[in-house]
Amino acid sequence: MVDISNPQSPQEVGIFQKPGESFVDLAVTGNFGYITTEERGFYIVDLSNPASPFEVSFFELSGASKVVIQEHYAYIWKQYYGLQARAKLYILNVSNPKNPIGVASYDGLAGDIWDVAVNGDDIFLANFMGGTYALYFPSTLSINYPNGMQGSYFTLQGKNFDPNTPVTVLVNGHEIGMVLSDSLGNVEFVLSTENADNGKYVVSAVANVKWSVSFRLGADYPLRPLEGSGTILIIPGGIAIDNFQYLPVINN
Repeated sequence: MVDISNPQSPQEVGIFQKPGESFVDLAVTGNFGYITTEERGFYIVDLSNPASPFEVSFFELSGASKVVIQEHYAYIWKQYYGLQARAKLYILNVSNPKNPIGVASYDGLAGDIWDVAVNGDDIFLANFMGGTYALYFPSTLSINYPNGMQGSYFTLQGKNFDPNTPVTVLVNGHEIGMVLSDSLGNVEFVLSTENADNGKYVVSAVANVKWSVSFRLGADYPLRPLEGSGTILIIPGGIAIDNFQYLPVINN
């Protein structure tokens, strides 16, 4: 962090570093910095105190290149080299800086991608060898409640998927079922949490793209009734994400 209030005499006021990692790109929005590194991935850093920036979250994405922040989303691409260079675009929801969520990815980019620009649902990527990719990501996935008590029902609605296409539903990385989008590309399904444990759940709908939302189960939340329609999918026990990491106890 550098104070440039006097352009003729810039002063270092703070530093954020990750030993052993090479920073590739930085984007700043509000009080947060968004950093990609070659070795591990994507960091979100609190910059509200320039003298003491600190990490608030991390998303595993080794080999990440440039990052662009647009509203509540981070657009990051990862470059691959082999017989033919190619790149993969990742879209993360960063509306909660403490909990970035991967919501979509696209793996059909050939060549070296050097820059990206975003305008609404349109994404433009510049190819080093010439030319520009134009991508359109209008698909969305929404959930009716952000939390609930065990036994609650959650209704999810997706829009603008490919029409009449099987959509795979993942919960915390576990496939729990499949639903079919209608002729307009819409999909609706219900999650039953009767067998689920308390904790966090990330729900992904995967078809032509992947979109994700999250919710939390806990005893302090209301019991959410069955609403909407669509296929009811049951979340099994044993797959919740909790807030704790358990470390071994070492006795001297």
